[in-house]
Amino acid sequence: MTQEEIKPMKERLEDLIRSSINGLIPPEIFFVVERPGDIGHGDFSTNIAMVGAKKTGKNPRELAEEVVARLAAKNDPDILTLEIAGPGFINFKLSKRYFVDALKEALRAGELYGENKTLVGKKVIVEYTDPNPFKAFHIGHLMSNTIGESVSRLVEAS
Repeated sequence: MTQEEIKPMKERLEDLIRSSINGLIPPEIFFVVERPGDIGHGDFSTNIAMVGAKKTGKNPRELAEEVVARLAAKNDPDILTLEIAGPGFINFKLSKRYFVDALKEALRAGELYGENKTLVGKKVIVEYTDPNPFKAFHIGHLMSNTIGESVSRLVEAS
């Protein structure tokens, strides 16, 4: 697998959008790539055309059409469809191949799947469950213990 394929899809889409808007929308513009609230709208969505329209003075839907044309020209095999929704949101539906490859990678990595190096060299303290030694430990302590253990494992994986 190449480094580009290892990069999370959200970051790949952000990079793809940035490389597609050259000369169309100012490169310093802040836009969002996120998972839509309704899965029927696709796997990811971006507001690039709507925030770009404010900077360029163009109609957001027309700008979205230009952005979609540029994105489609990139022929990314992991993007199945690109759709314009509402006033100018762009929705991405990912290919089955992408999900199959992601699942294969997760199975190959096994228990190491999702681990990263973002906290290497840093100290993190997670404090949880400190029951009074002179009182009985009860079910109410279980929630903070479970949350603390989960957070500790997430930090350890990072």
